[in-house]
Amino acid sequence: MEAPKVLDEHRWLLQFVGEWKIDGDDGVGTETVTAIGENWITGKMVWTGSEMGDMESIVTVGFDDAKGRFVGSWAGTMINMMWFYDGYLEGNRLVLESEGPNFDGTPGTSLYRDIMILDDENHRRLVGEIQGKDGNWTQFMETKFVRV
Repeated sequence: MEAPKVLDEHRWLLQFVGEWKIDGDDGVGTETVTAIGENWITGKMVWTGSEMGDMESIVTVGFDDAKGRFVGSWAGTMINMMWFYDGYLEGNRLVLESEGPNFDGTPGTSLYRDIMILDDENHRRLVGEIQGKDGNWTQFMETKFVRV
């Protein structure tokens, strides 16, 4: 078995590696993003000041060249569910789509997007969107990150 190729998509993800300060709609905190080789990144977020109390989460993202798509997962203290990502790159925006429970308490699931936006080498954002029954996307959160 030979080592996997490092593609432009993998290199693009490596821009996230580092220490970040978080200022979000729901608290403040830090994120440490590390590389797993040159093909994957993982980030651990810790933040406080939320209505839900102190929170932690772990995200892992990579590019699956066989699928031609970004893939990953997210798990956090806010919900007893692991979210699985399938996504694509649009310029400076990595759109990661997932399916999860309706947050309004109604039965069933909704489609969600976590959009990782790289504004420049020291500033980025994470925007959360949900798809309504009408097919339109509505933003429900935005978190800003500044490189430390």
